[in-house]
Amino acid sequence: MSVGLPKEDKVSCTMRHIFIVLLSMLLVSACGGPSSSKLLPIKSGDKWGYIDETGRLIVVPQFEWVEDFSEGLAAVRLNGKWGYIDATGRIVIEPQFDNIFYPAVSELNFSEGLALITIRNRWGYIDKTGNMAIPLQFEDGQNFSEGFAAVKIGGRWGYIDKSGAVVIAPQFDDTRNFSNGLAEVQIDGLWGYIDRAGGVVIKPRYKTIVGFELGLGTFQEGLAKIWVNLRWGYIDKTDKVIIAPQFISAQVFSGGLAAVEIDNGKWEYVNITGTVVIPPQFVNARSFAEGLAAVAVSDDKWGYIDQSGKFVIEPQFQDADSFSNGRAVITAGCGHGYIDRTGKVIISPRFLAAFDFSGSKATVALLDEHAWGAKVIGKGCHTEYAFTYINESGEIIWQPQ
Repeated sequence: MSVGLPKEDKVSCTMRHIFIVLLSMLLVSACGGPSSSKLLPIKSGDKWGYIDETGRLIVVPQFEWVEDFSEGLAAVRLNGKWGYIDATGRIVIEPQFDNIFYPAVSELNFSEGLALITIRNRWGYIDKTGNMAIPLQFEDGQNFSEGFAAVKIGGRWGYIDKSGAVVIAPQFDDTRNFSNGLAEVQIDGLWGYIDRAGGVVIKPRYKTIVGFELGLGTFQEGLAKIWVNLRWGYIDKTDKVIIAPQFISAQVFSGGLAAVEIDNGKWEYVNITGTVVIPPQFVNARSFAEGLAAVAVSDDKWGYIDQSGKFVIEPQFQDADSFSNGRAVITAGCGHGYIDRTGKVIISPRFLAAFDFSGSKATVALLDEHAWGAKVIGKGCHTEYAFTYINESGEIIWQPQ
């Protein structure tokens, strides 16, 4: 999911994260019956409920806070405790679990049939009937992925299977979920990869950088970014350096190319051997998506190129996001809208922020103190953001109450 913010209102990475966290909170008692479409969270007064993608009210607002649906259930907070509802708004697991601090609330989602919960600072896992599948015993935990979940025992992180048995002994300072058979782990502040047997695939030797981005990136098209001596490069899954660290900034590979920033501040595109395919000429650049990449020729002139480096959509926007499902969020003035792959504006830039479409709807921000009830203070064109939904024609499908 992508969000466009006015160029003069790039508040901070933290503020962008707040947008994303707000957008991930969703749900919920019955009104109008179940719906076959995806349910979307709405807020009325100080209570949360749900609409379907047509804007029809499905679950009357009655909860203090909510989460998105996952595997047919959604976490909701009532009287300070968390429980779960189904798509009709019926409570299927009574609210009984303690609140957890933002922004880790998404850990409450069901994953692979189990959900991570906490009571009195101990963590365990429940199944979809509410039964305690893995007893409360851990100091912290993460969701299941590929059959394993990271848990904290005695101040160290390890991994358990769905029976609760420890399969990789607690020994790490920090961990990430398994993906494609590998998981990122941290020892003494350095990150590497292990396999499902706990064997070290890539020795922890890459440092964390400022903020929450790791020195060792996620593998894309067989390569991961590494950060060594203030320079970015790429390794493969055997820890072989494929492109030596040399770039000031770097994007992940997509479509066989990666955008990288060189010492003169210009961005170019390289292939998986490190050969320059599109020469350095841009002041900023994004990864390719759906065959096109957003690039800037000046701070407020963004357009789109193809993989030959030819402009398909001439630079004209103040900002531009990557394409998703045939649309891209663009910024013009203080507004955000959508274009198609020809560059035609299909939804006029009249929103204060905009996110990628998911199915037939997208989340947008209006100059309104209602909608999701969110007020975010920033700089530039506007100071108040409130979120709602639009359909593919750009029509608002839920009018804030």
